[in-house]
Amino acid sequence: MKIIIMGLGYVGSAAAAGLSKSGHDVLGLDVDRGRVADYQQGRVHIIEPDLPEMIQSSLRTGKLRFLHNDDVSEELGDLVLIATGTPPSVNGAADLSQVRTALRWLRDRVSPGTVVVMKSTVPPGTGMNIVENELVSTGIRYVSVPEFLREGNAMHDWFHPDRIVVGADDTESAEVAKAMHTGIDAPFLVTDIISAELIKYA
Repeated sequence: MKIIIMGLGYVGSAAAAGLSKSGHDVLGLDVDRGRVADYQQGRVHIIEPDLPEMIQSSLRTGKLRFLHNDDVSEELGDLVLIATGTPPSVNGAADLSQVRTALRWLRDRVSPGTVVVMKSTVPPGTGMNIVENELVSTGIRYVSVPEFLREGNAMHDWFHPDRIVVGADDTESAEVAKAMHTGIDAPFLVTDIISAELIKYA
């Protein structure tokens, strides 16, 4: 499976390492040219056991590549992970500006039927707002797959989760999201989008 990851922070970097190690063809994107240049050379800015080594190994095998958003000219994959930051705003609410910027970038570059998987931590209700406003009439499908990675144990948690939560409004989209977890032996909890978001906040 060809997978695009938008955002190379903590979650995006772990996803890039884990998905490429599982055999997927992964393209990691970021808006920070310095970060992209470092990652292209295997210089990883995240301090996390096994993460740099996994990324370096996948770079050598060609399963993992990195580009700046503006340098993408190829056709994107069937599945796109959004792993951009959602820092707290002045009033304490999650700032979704990076998520919305990523969605606007995607709308003009992916085909109808592409599955967008939200890995960023977003407040409950965000997914339906995105479906009804950002993705309306595009044919792009939306799935919530919240992350539960612990700092210092991210790669262990990636490959050995106690469960994988998949929030989707249709079975086909859920199956695509499940397929990206090949090689991971864990039960799936398939639910609707808002329930998946609530589970993350529970």
